[in-house]
Amino acid sequence: MLPAGRAPWWAWPAMLSLDGVAFVVLAGELAAPGSAWTWGTAATVWLVWCGYVLDRTLDAAWFPAVTQTWRHRFHARHGWTLLAIGAGIGAVLFLALAWTDPADLPVTRDLLPINLRNAAGGLVIIFCARWLTEVWALRIGLVALLLASLAVSPLPNPSIAALLAVFLLAATNLLAHRRIEVGLAASWDRFIPWLAIAGCLACLLLGSADERWLCGACLVGVLTLCWQPTSSGADPEYRRASIDGGVLIVLAVACLARLF
Repeated sequence: MLPAGRAPWWAWPAMLSLDGVAFVVLAGELAAPGSAWTWGTAATVWLVWCGYVLDRTLDAAWFPAVTQTWRHRFHARHGWTLLAIGAGIGAVLFLALAWTDPADLPVTRDLLPINLRNAAGGLVIIFCARWLTEVWALRIGLVALLLASLAVSPLPNPSIAALLAVFLLAATNLLAHRRIEVGLAASWDRFIPWLAIAGCLACLLLGSADERWLCGACLVGVLTLCWQPTSSGADPEYRRASIDGGVLIVLAVACLARLF
């Protein structure tokens, strides 16, 4: 049972559904510097955030047992309010894009259709898999593929190496979440992080000069996931938040390092 008091500070990013959004923004900025400040990224952030909020709100409404986590308890109480806020933000974005002259923002014009198409199509697939099956491998793969496609979409011609590197990082992160929640015993996915390391190393060697920043950051991110303890100890929710924070810090540091 969760305590009745205020949620700890480390739970708030997941409670506000900012974890997956931050991953997409940072990985996209690392792949294409400057892309974080475009209307295309703003629209993608809005769509991914609404998808996270809707998924957690429906989880809390249909499966009351999951409200024993901070994020689901928060969405049980405020999920529909957050979705109403998301609808308002969507209206503002629509008006802003309608009044923006595409000729003044060529990068926005190029990025927006790609991001929206990838995000909308990926979210539809994930929601179908989420509610029609309980196969963890399928759900993990679909979520990771969506995040990877969104993260590398700002690249003019994203290569297989860039897509695979982000896919491996997202998939390893999600598998680490699963190990924390269900335990490592009788779980074959304990080997996945090491396969992800091999894949990221291959991407680092095969990717272009620009993509090596992204591949290198993904490799360090996977290493942080491998070092995270998966057995008994700290609160599982805290460990889940800590691995998310570790990966996001790696991506943020890599983005800053690329500026110098």
